[in-house]
Amino acid sequence: MQVALAKHRKDSDNGRLLLLFSHKINMNRDYTMEDQAHDPVRERTCRQCERTFDPDTDMEVTDQGAFCRACFNELAAEVEMLVQQQSQGISFTAAVVGGLAGAVVGALVWWGFTVVTKIQFGLVAIVIGITVAKGILMATGGRRSRELQVLSAGMAAGTYFYADYLVKRTFILQQSPEYARTLTVFPDPAVFFNVARVTFDMFTLIFLAITVYQAWKLVEPFEIKRHR
Repeated sequence: MQVALAKHRKDSDNGRLLLLFSHKINMNRDYTMEDQAHDPVRERTCRQCERTFDPDTDMEVTDQGAFCRACFNELAAEVEMLVQQQSQGISFTAAVVGGLAGAVVGALVWWGFTVVTKIQFGLVAIVIGITVAKGILMATGGRRSRELQVLSAGMAAGTYFYADYLVKRTFILQQSPEYARTLTVFPDPAVFFNVARVTFDMFTLIFLAITVYQAWKLVEPFEIKRHR
């Protein structure tokens, strides 16, 4: 079984639990001093309580160190509790606000890059998926759930198309400034969808997929993986 060791702290203002998952523990088997010759861990003390191991000590060895059974079980129980809490008490209003803030930042970064460099570089759009997801995480105090994943991916996709419109608009107006009154920053829906339809190509699909994947993956709930 693999378990991610966790640290957490309480936000003094709102009491939200911030989840900070790190080291992986390999729990496939018990570990004894007979394995010392093949053990990559140099110190013969528990990583948590620093107790020296006896020859018959029941322990778990990990890439980060060895743990006595009591400490390991305590850490595993804490992680399980944190995994359960990560999807509780979610404020979806806050999530939407945070996602919108991230969407604005991501869209401005891509559009600003285009305006400054005069280069239409679609890969920069990936930042939209990152900023939307980060906005949701910050606004919800690090909460994660499938519902937040759907929200994050959906907002990232919508933002991508709008930012893509702004980028395309910039280049169209450079060549044909007479369309300025039609291609406004906040266009008529018919104009928006027409531009999206005409300019949609394989690269648009690829960059959209990467953007949505980033938004989905960054809000993915932590899980405890068990292997027999």
